[in-house]
Amino acid sequence: MTNQASGWGGKRGEYYKGRGGQPQKYDDPVEIRIRCDRSWRDRLDSYLEQHDIKSRNQWLIDLIDSHIDD
Repeated sequence: MTNQASGWGGKRGEYYKGRGGQPQKYDDPVEIRIRCDRSWRDRLDSYLEQHDIKSRNQWLIDLIDSHIDD
């Protein structure tokens, strides 16, 4: 229940080590799903291929990291 009440925490309410109880970077991976149509997905895949980016996940992580100040 601690996890729900605080909004942060580990499995079954255990707090993560790190800043303010927030998860340590990439130590506890979660899945993020993005709903899109096939044409958008194909455009994204084309972009990633043109820029020699191997993974959609890595692209998304890098994109988010570039917009978040630690």
